[in-house]
Amino acid sequence: MRLLDFLKGNSSNVNVIDSAAINSQNFAKLQITHNWNPIIGSATYNDINMGVYRGASIWRIFTQDLSSMDTNVAFNVWNPAPSANNYVHTATDATAANESYTELDRSGLNNNPDAIISVTQLWQEVYNDNPVGVFYNNTLGRWYIYNSNFEDMPLMAQFNVYYQTPSSNAFEHRAGGVNISGSYTYIDHPLLNGSSCAQFQITHKGISNYPYKTGVFYDSIIKQWAIFNQGGRMMPDYARFHVIVSAEQIAACKDLIFADGFE
Repeated sequence: MRLLDFLKGNSSNVNVIDSAAINSQNFAKLQITHNWNPIIGSATYNDINMGVYRGASIWRIFTQDLSSMDTNVAFNVWNPAPSANNYVHTATDATAANESYTELDRSGLNNNPDAIISVTQLWQEVYNDNPVGVFYNNTLGRWYIYNSNFEDMPLMAQFNVYYQTPSSNAFEHRAGGVNISGSYTYIDHPLLNGSSCAQFQITHKGISNYPYKTGVFYDSIIKQWAIFNQGGRMMPDYARFHVIVSAEQIAACKDLIFADGFE
């Protein structure tokens, strides 16, 4: 697993990901998560639906509604290694008949309710200005990507999808009780606690109406990461998230910090 450094937006609706690690890869399948405060003084909200696309051999992050991206908005960017668990899904089954979802008919996902999934919107001529998540249908034994505000899924919308079995670095976080504070829910996890430089991915899981854009931030007081709803919207106690963390990335970034004399 390899995570790239967070990237900051510019004044247009597009942010160029100029990374030698992925520029040469025609078939990179990037995952992105908004990071509120990767650098002190850079904390910025991003209440916009996002996606990625490739043009002129360069990958980019863009706003689905084509609005300008704030100059300080930042993202965790992950380039999963090529594998059968990392692929592009196209919503060929989507219609305009009040269907907010598209089925992930994949051998590694079918009849696998415990799978941990990361999803990022991929643009190839179809926009989807809606927040997305995943849910599992126990009756059919299938996973789905859905617009979590229940808006119709556009025909031919595309998504980068990564999945794996649960592990110490890939797990489901459940918001509820004492881990909720206003618009956010704290993640109490040994890999993340005290790791302010961590770059990880989150995807909302559920079948309920969850019309929020999300992000992550590090609380330097209690030394924990949290998932939050953009715009200060209250975190519901039914919220669930799939979280994928790289122990290697955290170890590497901590080594760099300590080498520079910071603790």
